Amino acid sequence: KEDSLLKEVCGIVAKEGGYCLAWIGLTSSGTADGVELAAASQENVDYVCHRSPAGKVFGGCLLAAEALRTGRPTHVENMGEATVCACLRVVALKLGCRCALVLPLITADRVLGVLVVYSCETHAMAEPEIELLAELAGDLAYGIAALRTRTERSQAENEVRKLLRVIEQSPVIILLTDREGKIEYVNSRFTKVTGYSRQEALGKNPRMLKSGATSSETYQALWSAISSGEEWRGELQNKKKNGELYWVSASISPLRSAEGNITHFVGIQEDVTEKKMLQAQFQQAQKMEGVGRLAGGVAHDFNNLMTAVLSYCSFLTDALAPGDPRRQDVEEIERTAMRAAELTRQLLAFSRRQIISPRVLSVNGLILGMDKMLRRIIGEDVELAMLPNAPLDTALADPGQMEQVVVNLAVNARDAMPGGGKLILETSSVTLDSEFTRSHAGAAEGEFVLLTVSDTGEGISEEAKTRLFEPFFTTKEQGKGTGLGLATCYGIVKQNGGNIYVESEPGSGSTFKIFLPRVNGEPENIEAPRQVGPPPGGTETVLVAEDETTVRESVVRTLQKHGYTVLSASDGEQALRLAARESPGKIDLLLTDIVMPQMSGTELAGRIQQRRPGLRILLTSGYTDEKIFSGGILPSGISFMPKPFSPETLLFKVREVLDR
Repeated sequence: KEDSLLKEVCGIVAKEGGYCLAWIGLTSSGTADGVELAAASQENVDYVCHRSPAGKVFGGCLLAAEALRTGRPTHVENMGEATVCACLRVVALKLGCRCALVLPLITADRVLGVLVVYSCETHAMAEPEIELLAELAGDLAYGIAALRTRTERSQAENEVRKLLRVIEQSPVIILLTDREGKIEYVNSRFTKVTGYSRQEALGKNPRMLKSGATSSETYQALWSAISSGEEWRGELQNKKKNGELYWVSASISPLRSAEGNITHFVGIQEDVTEKKMLQAQFQQAQKMEGVGRLAGGVAHDFNNLMTAVLSYCSFLTDALAPGDPRRQDVEEIERTAMRAAELTRQLLAFSRRQIISPRVLSVNGLILGMDKMLRRIIGEDVELAMLPNAPLDTALADPGQMEQVVVNLAVNARDAMPGGGKLILETSSVTLDSEFTRSHAGAAEGEFVLLTVSDTGEGISEEAKTRLFEPFFTTKEQGKGTGLGLATCYGIVKQNGGNIYVESEPGSGSTFKIFLPRVNGEPENIEAPRQVGPPPGGTETVLVAEDETTVRESVVRTLQKHGYTVLSASDGEQALRLAARESPGKIDLLLTDIVMPQMSGTELAGRIQQRRPGLRILLTSGYTDEKIFSGGILPSGISFMPKPFSPETLLFKVREVLDR
């Protein structure tokens, strides 16, 4: 090290030359504006090396200053007679220093400092000795310069190595080309993302990464910008060695020589494939949510209309004689209304506005129980394979809705295999991690039950997959599909807290994966009550709250016709007033619409039950939302009847609730 070398030199000079003191001062700027003490043959010699007010040290003041200024040795043969600072002369003489020699340390391009030697005798240094010391000073200056050069070179090399590590280990792609675009350098990130090794890339043109998906106008703008010395920024869709496409956010700029000429181009690229994918998934989710809200709103109004149509069809049928030819017309209207109601029901399923009753469900039991029905649906040309994995965790879902999902997927699979094929239903318990959730929009980490429905059909194009779950989107011929089957599946699975994804390529079949939240518990067996025989009547009192006039009037008419006493209200406030007038026990059932202005049906039911704790409640609605039931899940102990409903359905449901 430099300080060790200088101290050793001072010691050798003082000892070998018989001098009382030797010290070295170095400049900090490479100019003759003063020196700082660097080493000495003795300790604590600052008082000999007089400091200026600015902190600089001038050995012997004028002596050192003169040597630095002239670049030649300054010799004082007798300190007692020399014109030097009085303080220095007194100190030097007190220490026994009678003679001084100041030797500048100079190289070809830099002033390094001074070597100062003190002798205890006057006139002690003859010319040969001075020349020898001057030669020593020259060698010392060369040694200091060489040592500093080596140190600086080592530091520079370390900096270069550090910079190379930064570039090589950078999380972004870095590549360097010459003016013609020939690749001269790529970092490790380039090889990791593209799949090309460094040897495969060197000497090639970045055109090797072109996918054909980026427009020629983009490349023209890129080349025009960098050729004119400007930076280009933008996004490119490139192709990896294995043919997979990926997106990069790129910055490409010219690299200039010291003279300002463009010699190379440097590209810095960030792989934004995952970011673009998540952005597209988010936009698609927003689009689906918007369409769902629209569908739910339309379905609400439409279900009220269909309830009235079905009710008045029933009234007309009852009014016509059995042989009247007009009954056929009425029955056709009723059948058409039922088809319309089914379309509306599918819209509600997509928009997640249905009332659902989730149960602890065995997915194995669900699909095995559908075996015969599925075989009838898919026909003899399609082979059905059931692969239930045991043991399998239980899931939380609405059994009826999940059956509809399986049926819809089976119908789609059948239509995708007109010449026959294979339909496979498989179950398993899975754990989803962060890697899966990053690449699948809406997915959450945790334990799930997976239901996989696969076929060997025609497959689905990339373009079609982006719109697959949109309502009314279909790839089938005109008149062969409503475009609501997969939209219904999507809405049902989402409302039941799960997710559905599709994997497919043209000609390679399709696989739908349904993830349902896992729960602990034994599967529940729920059987819906059967409606057998003529619609039942009764003599109880029913309070009806419904804001749609035609629906309210048809309900009142149906109930009164079958023996019930009916109190009719057009909103919640009127229903509260009617309930307050009646004596306790006089009202047996509250039948109320859920979605009404000013006061919802659930609020109305709660307020009436505070006064009449034993009152039975039957809710009805064309749809629901989060403000009514969280997630559309029906609370335990609450009865619900979805719209549209026929008079027969109304009578059976009212009787069922009253008889509990």
